Amino acid sequence: MINWYDIQVEQEIAQERYQPLIQARQFKRRPQPATSPDSMALGRARNWLGDQLQNWGCQIKVVCEPA
Repeated sequence: MINWYDIQVEQEIAQERYQPLIQARQFKRRPQPATSPDSMALGRARNWLGDQLQNWGCQIKVVCEPA
């Protein structure tokens, strides 16, 4: 027959077993700082491209706006 103590022990063992996996998943979700010059240049290029696309979309909206 299973008693409450056995269930608690099994839960503690499972928690210890999966703790490294949980920590690895949490570490993976953290944003990594972009410190290399290449990643900073890529960020600037993405920002520029986003601005250009937004401006282009606004120009299309103005031109295609129904009267």
